[in-house]
Amino acid sequence: MDIKTGKGMRKRLIIIGIDGASYSLIEENVSRLRFFSKLMNNNNLRPLMSVIPPATIPAWFSIFTGVNPGKHGYFGFTEQHSYEYKLVRFNECPVPRIWNILSDHGLRCVIVNVPIVYPVEIIRGAMIAGMFSPSNRLNEKNLFPHYIIPLLRKLNYVIDINASELKELSTKEVYDRLSAAVEARTEAFKLLMDSFDADLGILVYTETDRAQHLFWYDKELVLRIYELVDKQISELLNYFNSPMIIVSDHGFRGVKKGVTGSLLLHELGYLKFRDDYYK
Repeated sequence: MDIKTGKGMRKRLIIIGIDGASYSLIEENVSRLRFFSKLMNNNNLRPLMSVIPPATIPAWFSIFTGVNPGKHGYFGFTEQHSYEYKLVRFNECPVPRIWNILSDHGLRCVIVNVPIVYPVEIIRGAMIAGMFSPSNRLNEKNLFPHYIIPLLRKLNYVIDINASELKELSTKEVYDRLSAAVEARTEAFKLLMDSFDADLGILVYTETDRAQHLFWYDKELVLRIYELVDKQISELLNYFNSPMIIVSDHGFRGVKKGVTGSLLLHELGYLKFRDDYYK
């Protein structure tokens, strides 16, 4: 690859996604987050309304298509297909994504770790699959073009982190695993943006979401991941010296109890399951 440097290039647009970013958590701990602190002091960091419903799938689809869920048609992780349900995919969305539109106009894009991107699409530039890819393999379904595979292997790049594996690790091991993934995404993004001389770069950090879903009540661990992402974004802004948009799909809060409606009705005697329900 012909790697160029970020500093001397023309300006391009950088979009950074932070999955599950909690504005209240950032606001309460802003003294630990230098970059977010600067944004907040300049009135450039504000809470925004998510889509309805405020969830991962409809929000990321709306962010990158520019239309609401009623128009792109995705409201959750699955959709009905015949008599079964399957995981939704960005490449099946009937509405063009921003990278499709720019590619059609001859502009180059680098797309890294956008949730539900699998399989990757053929675009002008490069694309790496994101969270919920069924495979961690560095292959042609997870990467485009295929010749970037050696670069990602050198960085020990991981497509996704298995959440069930994190539950079995110590706090230090969890942080080490998540931080390695964050740093590899940053380095891969910089190298690919320079190599393809891209006009648009999109990078989503999903490790914030992973940490919060599993360890919300371990605030120190969660904040350390936020600190790392804060630092990475600052470095990217300095590296590219280009306009940057920072977005998130939804906020976050703790949940101590949950209720499954059908099971509650069953326990109260208002609902009866078929004999083969659990088979």
